[in-house]
Amino acid sequence: MKERKTIKINANIIKSLIIGLAIGVLSVYVTEHFGSFSFMPDTSGLPPDNSISFQRQIPYDTPIGAIYFTSPFGSKLTFDGKDFTIADMSFSTHDKFKKYSNKMTYYWMATWEDIKYVLLIGLILAVLTYFPMNYRISLS
Repeated sequence: MKERKTIKINANIIKSLIIGLAIGVLSVYVTEHFGSFSFMPDTSGLPPDNSISFQRQIPYDTPIGAIYFTSPFGSKLTFDGKDFTIADMSFSTHDKFKKYSNKMTYYWMATWEDIKYVLLIGLILAVLTYFPMNYRISLS
């Protein structure tokens, strides 16, 4: 009968990976707050404007057709309007979109869209936390 070989994994490697990935997710999530929102109104319900003009007045109660989020990492995400209006998106006095609890969903979705940066930052931080736990550098 063949003897089985045991693979031993140092517990510090697992700890370092968990710490690195947790800080990686948190740092990318915080960075997503520096992204920008834009929107496109849903003008399908408005009467057509047949006059020639470079400017068209759209009422503030017009619903939003799409919300766009551009992350600092360059990802572009598109979401539906979710019953928001132009006034909700444009004015700080309207709390419907300006609340952090509404924006938090967009930041999380952008974080998962930028998962490669989460993994990269997490791996770098895992290596940086693993070596001080296990090795000492001394100059002689």
